[in-house]
Amino acid sequence: MPYLTSVKRDGSKWIPEFVKEIKKSECIACGRCFKVCAHNVLNLKEYEDDEFDDIKPHMTIESENNCIGCKSCSRTCPRNCFIHSPMEV
Repeated sequence: MPYLTSVKRDGSKWIPEFVKEIKKSECIACGRCFKVCAHNVLNLKEYEDDEFDDIKPHMTIESENNCIGCKSCSRTCPRNCFIHSPMEV
């Protein structure tokens, strides 16, 4: 199946991979991904952890359509929380 592709400055092909999901159980809400994303894709949210009757912060995908597929969030994440995939055309 064909994917959306682009061309880098050196002429080589690049397939951007867009953020699809954040593994909430792995996220430690360090905010590194939020700081590095220049397109306002992510946001910090809190959820109730039923197992511990606790409120836990985690990152969420706020504006998926703003993602440009650079994977900066993934490269800065110390816990590998992000799941990316290319866009089918």
